[in-house]
Amino acid sequence: MKERVTFVHAQGVDVDPGLLKVDANQLDGPSVKATRENRLTVEVAELPPELAGLLQAYRDISIRWASPLTYDTVEPFTSRLSPGLHVFSTPASENAGHDQLRLCTSLQAFGSIDCMSAESFTTHGQGQSINPPAATFHQELEDLSAFIDWVTKEICSKEDSVCRSR
Repeated sequence: MKERVTFVHAQGVDVDPGLLKVDANQLDGPSVKATRENRLTVEVAELPPELAGLLQAYRDISIRWASPLTYDTVEPFTSRLSPGLHVFSTPASENAGHDQLRLCTSLQAFGSIDCMSAESFTTHGQGQSINPPAATFHQELEDLSAFIDWVTKEICSKEDSVCRSR
């Protein structure tokens, strides 16, 4: 698993790179008001076999979560995503045999998700030249605690203390 952490601070706030201390598990430096974005990338080989098999039927699956807590934005990132879990998916092909019900089942890793059938998704591009059509799903979700527990159990190896600490 790869992790990229990005801190974005307001214009005019300078951080002297000499004051930063970076090691494998932490970043120390001066206190600065910033927005933090965590991006995790997991190789298909690192996933449980049933999830890896499901993902291979899709050209694209994007999962985003936005906190319901009030926060200030930092330029240039002033747009907001509505709170909750957002899933965008595009099947690999019309005949890929993608199974939105299996995707719904996999989304239960995030907790009690009201995704029970293909009708839970909003399909975009049907009847248009978009081939294959994309689908989206959204549900309010207070936090990621259930997903963190699932990842720790199903994806982090027992030897990977960095993964388990995140």
